[in-house]
Amino acid sequence: MPQVEITNMCMILDPATQRVVVQNRQKYWTGLAFPGGHLEKGESLVDSAIREVREETGLIISALQHCGIIHWARTDADEHYFVHLYRTETFHGQLLTETDEGTVQWMPLKELLTQSSTRLAPHFREYLRLFLDDTVFEAYIPWSKVDNTQEFFYY
Repeated sequence: MPQVEITNMCMILDPATQRVVVQNRQKYWTGLAFPGGHLEKGESLVDSAIREVREETGLIISALQHCGIIHWARTDADEHYFVHLYRTETFHGQLLTETDEGTVQWMPLKELLTQSSTRLAPHFREYLRLFLDDTVFEAYIPWSKVDNTQEFFYY
């Protein structure tokens, strides 16, 4: 039986200011990324994304659009890691400044796109393509702990 982990990540865009919510993550992995987390038992994918965003940002989101999926597959073990990607422009509430995951802020989307890879969370630049490019929906990444090589295949 394969070991499967299901997670989510959500881009929250304020259409009036063209700013997005980013976390400077400090827990598990570090760097700038969109909020998200793990699916809990008995939870729908959308409900999971809504809950994670509320926990990590204080914002209540709705009208989520599924904009892609990232599938990490180990070639040296039977492990799969799925990240369901969402975006929304519908939100309300007060943005938190920090949680146990890291600091949270609004950032102009153009500024986020120009951040150095060292400032972004691992592979987040590759994730951004699925949030912003409607011609791709899936990124498939086969990888191995033995050689730790990773190549992104977009579909």
